[in-house]
Amino acid sequence: MLAPGSLGLRSLLSIAALAAVGLVAAACGDDGPSVSTTGGQGGSGTGGAGTGGDGAGTPGDKPTCLDPDQPASAVPDVRADSAAALSADGTAAVLFGGDIANVVCPNIPPKMPVADTWVLDVGCGQWTELQVAGPSARSRHSMVSDHSRNRALSFGGRWRADPNSGSYTLYNDVWAFDFASQSWSEIATTGTGPEPRYNASLVMAGDEMIVFGGGTATSATSFDPVNTVYALNLTTNEWRQITPAGAAPAPRLFHSATYDPVNGRMFIGYGSDNSAFTTTQFFQDQWALDLATSTWHELQIAEPLEVPYGRIKGAMFFRPSTDGVEPDWLYQFAGHDDAATVDALGNRNDVLAVPLPPGASLDSLGPLQFQIVRAGDVFESGSTGTCQFPANFVTYDFESPERRSAFAFSTTADGLSFFMFGGDSDCDRLSDSWWFNTSTGAWSKVRESLPGLTCPRTNGGDLAACAGMCG
Repeated sequence: MLAPGSLGLRSLLSIAALAAVGLVAAACGDDGPSVSTTGGQGGSGTGGAGTGGDGAGTPGDKPTCLDPDQPASAVPDVRADSAAALSADGTAAVLFGGDIANVVCPNIPPKMPVADTWVLDVGCGQWTELQVAGPSARSRHSMVSDHSRNRALSFGGRWRADPNSGSYTLYNDVWAFDFASQSWSEIATTGTGPEPRYNASLVMAGDEMIVFGGGTATSATSFDPVNTVYALNLTTNEWRQITPAGAAPAPRLFHSATYDPVNGRMFIGYGSDNSAFTTTQFFQDQWALDLATSTWHELQIAEPLEVPYGRIKGAMFFRPSTDGVEPDWLYQFAGHDDAATVDALGNRNDVLAVPLPPGASLDSLGPLQFQIVRAGDVFESGSTGTCQFPANFVTYDFESPERRSAFAFSTTADGLSFFMFGGDSDCDRLSDSWWFNTSTGAWSKVRESLPGLTCPRTNGGDLAACAGMCG
């Protein structure tokens, strides 16, 4: 099996040394998309040399389709700020809710949260919409897989009646989707739980669901993020607040989180505070919470400190060592970067990873040196104005998904693979789905869907046929 370090990964430091131009990010506030107006050089090609996909039998491959001749199903509406989770065996995914409003740059879109539930046959790419009772309509909720019970857990989110204005209703309810019965049930919790919030992170830590951070404002003009930590015992359904020792991460939302089941620690990183969409300066810090000692540890990033990029609305996941000798790996995928670095791009589709010595204590970790598994698209030509991008704005990595943020995301039980769906692109919202194998560093399409893709991705890479990046 190929570990990330054996795939010819390139250090981010070498990328930062390349010639570059700046990026100025324009934004439409909480109720609108964040838009790149120029771009920065970020390298070329992909960093991963492996190949993967169906039928190879490589650990981490996408599940095999058992009925390849069935007619193609419908696909969920394009959406962002939705959530999804994989079944225990990784052959099915459940998708719930999200915002299905179309985004036409530079207009501020209305909010259109929905309450639909879809189940995906991952191997065949077949979607089925379930007509079942479940959580109310919402977006910016969070989901995580409870693999031991073969179910998905949903927490929080927000909704408002008027698509264009008004205060939001926030949620702190917990729902469980059972993959066997394909039904929802609300979990009646006890104890003092987290206040209603959205864009919180969820991880499973043994038999507890851990909630960190998120926004608590009902207004569309502020976020009021928090940095509190709560744990829900899934045997007793009782909440408890965790009050860690030591300095803590700044309050945040739009961050990423993952759990290390071998060493019992939660990693969090990135995100933003109330300044999101105003300063376009996002967090780039990395933290770990040791759940055995209830202690936060800030992790150092190797110089230069401007990499990895500050970013929001991406994903983080942990791949444990397969033999106790090779390193554990902490991965980061996509999201929207800020304007602080020379090779900032806006929405990204890169896959980064940092090696962690197996079993090493948090205090013994040296500066984190992120490496590139897949560089994804890289800057080529600047825009001519807000929302005006040439077809060659980037050099495209056509073997990777569209650049995106605010997508639905879930990892497999063994940590070797992840699944993702939809999100925000530079050209609208998306409804495609993909599978990534860490053993090979390769992507596999789960279900293709063209809306929201850049023009070169919809016409076989023929840039000459595209008047601009979006058509």
